[in-house]
Amino acid sequence: MDQTLNGLIQSNYPSFLLLHQKNQNLIQFISSLKPKMEEIRSSLNMIYEKLSKEQAAISSLVEQSRDLALKKHTLKIFIQLHNITSKIETILASTEYSQSTQNLPVASSLDLNSLIIQCNQLERIANEFNQVSYFLHVGNKFPFVTKISQTISTIEKTFTDRLENLLTEGFRRQYPQIVESCLTSFASLNKQPTAEAIFSRALVHPSLSKILTPTSIGDPPTSPLDQTSPRPQNELSRVYIKMLAWIDRECLYLFEITHSRPALHGYNFITRSIFPPFFELLQKNASRVFSTVRSDIFYENYVASIEFLMKLENYFGNDRELLVQFRDSLAVQNFLKKWNIFAYFQLKFRDIAGGLEDVLEEKINFGNDVLITQELEFVFPSSAAVWKALVSCWGDFLLAPLSHRFFKLSLQIMKRYSSWIETILGNLETLPVLDLTYVYRDVELLQVLIETRLPQMISQNKQMELLSPSVVESMISSLVAMTCKTLVGISQSLSGAVQKKLIVLCQAEIQNIVTIPRAYRLTGKNVMNQPMPYVNSLLAPLFSFQKTHSQLIEKEKWKIWLRSVLNPVIEKYIESASQILAGERQKEVILSKLPKKQQVNAAPKLLNLSDTDKMTLQLILDIKHFFNLLKNNLSLDHLQLETCQRLWNIVADSQHLLENLN
Repeated sequence: MDQTLNGLIQSNYPSFLLLHQKNQNLIQFISSLKPKMEEIRSSLNMIYEKLSKEQAAISSLVEQSRDLALKKHTLKIFIQLHNITSKIETILASTEYSQSTQNLPVASSLDLNSLIIQCNQLERIANEFNQVSYFLHVGNKFPFVTKISQTISTIEKTFTDRLENLLTEGFRRQYPQIVESCLTSFASLNKQPTAEAIFSRALVHPSLSKILTPTSIGDPPTSPLDQTSPRPQNELSRVYIKMLAWIDRECLYLFEITHSRPALHGYNFITRSIFPPFFELLQKNASRVFSTVRSDIFYENYVASIEFLMKLENYFGNDRELLVQFRDSLAVQNFLKKWNIFAYFQLKFRDIAGGLEDVLEEKINFGNDVLITQELEFVFPSSAAVWKALVSCWGDFLLAPLSHRFFKLSLQIMKRYSSWIETILGNLETLPVLDLTYVYRDVELLQVLIETRLPQMISQNKQMELLSPSVVESMISSLVAMTCKTLVGISQSLSGAVQKKLIVLCQAEIQNIVTIPRAYRLTGKNVMNQPMPYVNSLLAPLFSFQKTHSQLIEKEKWKIWLRSVLNPVIEKYIESASQILAGERQKEVILSKLPKKQQVNAAPKLLNLSDTDKMTLQLILDIKHFFNLLKNNLSLDHLQLETCQRLWNIVADSQHLLENLN
């Protein structure tokens, strides 16, 4: 390593010497700076000491300034409290409230002016008390504030007593100026509930004790009133009318004052002064009005109560905030809870459903002719009872909060009616067509009434006005759609049953078509120039039904029924006629293949007509007559029925035989 180091030094010796010289110079320069740096440090230390002393002096001055500011602020509070208190005491000392004026029935102008002056002075004191409250809050830590607060409490009590006396006098004598000034003072002190309590104590309670006495509302009658006699006015309604008249007479000026001045907007006398004591007195003297023993009396009381609440709400005008306060108040909520509308619905449900069930369980006497004298008259009591039940649901005794329950009850009524119809259709074999048609007519009439009269009845019900129009419209449309859907299904079942009955009756006559082969097979008879009797019998059930029943069915529906009945009947006609002709032709073919000696002795052919030709001619006459009967008696063109065309095709190729007949 030494060798290597020496070799390195020797190889760069000039550079090494130069670097060593520079290092020596640098060391000398640093050594020369050291005294100067020491001098600078000493100067900085001296400056630091001076600054520290100055900072301590300034901090002491700042602290002294803060103490002086706090003392000045405290002194200011004390002075202002003293000045305000002295001012209030001076005003109170100069205000002499005469208790004798309370007993005067009519005050003179001098009395009124004196009261107004006192009100103005008390209003000034109320404004001063706002500052007192502020200074008491700010200086609550100071001992002198604690001492003076006792004096202020005494002053406040004296002031409040005088203000309450003046407000009571203003309420009793209905002095708007005095009432407005006193209410403004209470509002300045944020003591609106106190003013409302004074109004309730001074005016509301004495008046209510005269309006709602224990004898104002008597016990309800134990039995329903005679429907022929005029119904007396509801006693609770009379109480509500008196209450509203008293409000109009004694309180309207108060509402005008509080609604017209923004400073008095926080008052709500109806919510906090009038309705709570009225509800309390109603529960005390007339709690029986909430009873559901008599559903009709309960309905009248409830409706009158809701109308009373709505009229109270009218006093709020456009003030939405006060209206919401009234509706959400504890007294109003408890008042509404007292009305057990669910028990009322149970009573109505029992009356409506029970009455309907009694009618539906009665035995029906079928097979009797019914004389319908009115267009909207039901044939069966069961159908009339269903409509009556629907009317009861949405009629005079409907309550808006129960509309959804009566909606469900209406659907239950229709379901029960549907099951009653199914019971009838279960005895279809023994049930005459006439009675089926009567039932069908009742169902159609019920559907018409539900589509036309029921929506009008619901929309015109005053209780439904309490719901939003969109809710009412939706309820009506849903009810009509769902009930009519049930009736449409019932109607289709009944119409199908009637048509089935008619088809069976008509098809039973088609078997008489065998009279054609009996008349012409191996008889040698000439073809009759008239149709067979079975043709008239074939359509006789339809003729009879049209004559006696068609007025029960709409004209357009009767045409649809005719087509539905005739198509399967004509199909059966086609089948029977085709079998007769096919069988006869097959028989002729078989006979033609036998030797002449083995052929059965046949009748001589007349006019070169075989038995098959005669039968074909007879069918031509019968079918033409059948078409004429459709047109003349049933007003139905055979060209409109595809089955008629197929029926004619059976004999269409044999029309040339008519020439031999003619």
